[in-house]
Amino acid sequence: MTATPDPSTPALLPPGTPNAPETPAIPPSPNTDTSETLNKPGVSYGARIEGIAIEYSLHPVDVAIGIAGVLTNIAGPHAGLVDSCGGRVKPHLSLLRIGSTASRLHLLERRLFHPLRTRANWLRQSASSHSRRLADMWTFPSGAPPSGGMKHGGLPAFFHQRKENANEGQEKLFLERGLDSQVFDEARLTGSMMYFGLGGNPVRSSPGAVHLPSFFFEGISLDKVATALNETIHREALLLMPAGGVFDPFHKLSTKDEALVRNLVALLRGRDVEFAPLHPDQGPGTFEHTRVNLWAAMTLERLGDTLQDESSPWNALYDQCLLWDGSTGTATLDKEYKAVEAWRHYDHLVNDLLERRCFGPMQMQSRLPIPPDYQQMFQRTQNEYLALLEEALPRDSSQVVQFCDLPERLMWVFLLFRDDRESFWCGKAAFTTALYAAKMHANMLKQAREMYTVRNLLKSAEKVTSILNRKGPCKVRGLQRSCNKQSADSFKPALNLLQQQGRVRVDPDNRFQLIGQS
Repeated sequence: MTATPDPSTPALLPPGTPNAPETPAIPPSPNTDTSETLNKPGVSYGARIEGIAIEYSLHPVDVAIGIAGVLTNIAGPHAGLVDSCGGRVKPHLSLLRIGSTASRLHLLERRLFHPLRTRANWLRQSASSHSRRLADMWTFPSGAPPSGGMKHGGLPAFFHQRKENANEGQEKLFLERGLDSQVFDEARLTGSMMYFGLGGNPVRSSPGAVHLPSFFFEGISLDKVATALNETIHREALLLMPAGGVFDPFHKLSTKDEALVRNLVALLRGRDVEFAPLHPDQGPGTFEHTRVNLWAAMTLERLGDTLQDESSPWNALYDQCLLWDGSTGTATLDKEYKAVEAWRHYDHLVNDLLERRCFGPMQMQSRLPIPPDYQQMFQRTQNEYLALLEEALPRDSSQVVQFCDLPERLMWVFLLFRDDRESFWCGKAAFTTALYAAKMHANMLKQAREMYTVRNLLKSAEKVTSILNRKGPCKVRGLQRSCNKQSADSFKPALNLLQQQGRVRVDPDNRFQLIGQS
């Protein structure tokens, strides 16, 4: 396990601690780990999280952020941390994994999403075996939806009469598809989603209207997200985009991509969308609240490429996502260890949160209160955290918004992972991790901008060298003619760099000449 911190260690870094090292003369290469410039938190994360960190030779803070990126986004809209005044902070955390990623982090990511992939495959397999004829028989008296737009009243008698016949027919489909009905209890999955009270239509998720709901989409393109939301519970979805599309460094950016990103930003913020009716009997479409949470991979180069236009929607995207690089900073010994109990607890949490979200009433969704004996300490630490956050990020920065309540969202996760036999470590870990995440986010934006500047400078220097090599000594006007009449000022940084490197000199006629060129 990682060493237990000294009890005298303050909950947060003391005021005056440097936020980042001095700006380097030349930014790191694309393969350099930017998180090396920050100190990893030295607090306790409990036996379970630290056990997983040992198994994957990762720092516990990166394991904690990865776990939070899954659990906070499947909990449902009514879950959250409840403060002393009864206010609720909804858990959510969109992640953009940046930089070169070690194989052990890929393994962790695959393991974190394993129970979600299993559940999604389960639901989709059921949807493929579900007969529309049986679904209509289950829902409508004539076996088909009425065309007159009449609304149903209460649960009719035929519903009970046909239920047994429908179950028998579904059992035959199970046999034909090779599904184990003892393992996949479809009646339990759909039974609570048929009717809500008198005078209402079948709910949108009923099998007569749409396939069984899904809440996890992997590799979906951004222009298909709105369509995918038709299959989600509560109009929310967790998107896993490990590579490809607009985040891929080999994808050429275009104005169409900006429109897609603008749409994604609106979904990350949570917006009202009008959905068309899924059934003739359903009536007109309604506005429904929708929200998307994101787990995607992006390179530092692509991050720098998208940061140049201040009005670009990419900047708003980074205000909604935590930029995360967890590929460095191992804090455990390289030894064989399997966190069996910790993973068993994680799998149980995932399935329990999904069950509560899908089939439980609103009251069952996981609302966790701040422990009463920690509430005063929580308020004091929160004030200290907000002061340090303003030091780490500019006061007028739009990035501050997503970090203000990050400690509460992380604490909700840590409370779920805490063993009752452990001392209370969740509060200190939540605030320290949130401050570290804010500094890491700001540092990666800074590194990406610096890398973009240096990369463009080197490209410009190579272009100037190529022109001088081809045309011979010439003035700036000659360089302009060879580059579509670019402004003279655009050549100054490259010419200064080449002169500093001793590759170019100025002759008596004020012409730039490659050294060694006659």
